[in-house]
Amino acid sequence: MVRTVINELILLAEEVLVVVFATNRRSKFLSDEAADKLGIGMISLVFACLGFNALFLAYSILAEIYESYKNFKRRENAKKKNRKKQEEISLRAVEEQEQITQPRKLENSYILEQSTIRSIPQKISNNSELQIDDIF
Repeated sequence: MVRTVINELILLAEEVLVVVFATNRRSKFLSDEAADKLGIGMISLVFACLGFNALFLAYSILAEIYESYKNFKRRENAKKKNRKKQEEISLRAVEEQEQITQPRKLENSYILEQSTIRSIPQKISNNSELQIDDIF
């Protein structure tokens, strides 16, 4: 928006100078020195417009590159976080699986493996007195 307004203002100034030159050709109201100064002013306006457009173009390109880099970094960080979460979830799942399959002691009680639970009736039928140590 700002670029367009500045461009249009510079073009308006150039058009005013062109009108002054066109009317000066018929009526000769400007001296040669004044015409030369106006010509230099018009040429300066053209170069100013070109320079301003080049600066704005460079700014636009650099801003786009910066935004793309920022988005790339944001996506990379999100991927890293997702990978880390997936690793944590899989590690927790493996730990839970190991905890389920291995007996562990909880406050003077035991969590038994399924194979141990299946063998208890056999031990009971073989011995009339069953000791806790026999089960484990």
